[in-house]
Parts: sequence; structure tokens; C-alpha cells
Amino acid sequence: MNGAPCKTVQQLCDYYGFSKPLYYALKKKGLAPAELKVGNRTVITPEAERAWVEAHTIHAAANAQETA
Repeated sequence: MNGAPCKTVQQLCDYYGFSKPLYYALKKKGLAPAELKVGNRTVITPEAERAWVEAHTIHAAANAQETA
């Protein structure tokens, strides 16, 4: 790990500007970042967050090229 703190689901939603219901809708479709269960908490590691951002950034860029 790179020393950056893990984010809770709420912190991730706040950071990226979307709601928890949207997060859980994305999770249901398999489109949310990987989660880590720590006791009764669910957190997203910086590595999982980075992988999620990169995967969806690449996807968005590919879609933009297809429509251009």
C-alpha cells in the first residue's frame, strides 16, 4: 500500500460527487470498486480505487473514440 488512507463508501461517494444509492446501484451491476471488509466496516483501498478509476476512464475514452 502507498500510505494513502482507505475510504469508506460515504467518503468515496463524497469525493466523486455521487450518492450512496448510486454507489449501490453500480455495485449491483458489478461496476463499483472492490471492497475490503474490516470487521463491520467496508472500505475501499487506494489500490482498488485507482484500479476502478483507471478501468472506467479507459472505458469512457474507448466509447468516446467509437462515437467520434
